[in-house]
Amino acid sequence: MRNQYYQRIYGVGIAGLEYLLASQQGCCAICPTHWKECAAPKASRYETVFVQHLYVDHDHETGKVRGLLCK
Repeated sequence: MRNQYYQRIYGVGIAGLEYLLASQQGCCAICPTHWKECAAPKASRYETVFVQHLYVDHDHETGKVRGLLCK
């Protein structure tokens, strides 16, 4: 499922991404757009809706997750 994917790729599960989203007050880490107002470029089959609208921003060298970004 998606949790395993995020855990494998970014080292953080859905719960960690939900916590990160809450710390960003539901908005993109760069712009003040709330995730529900962002376009959904990804398929809608995922069980966690916000991952359809936001991308996981991470450092490619360390793999550390920096935030969630809209398109």
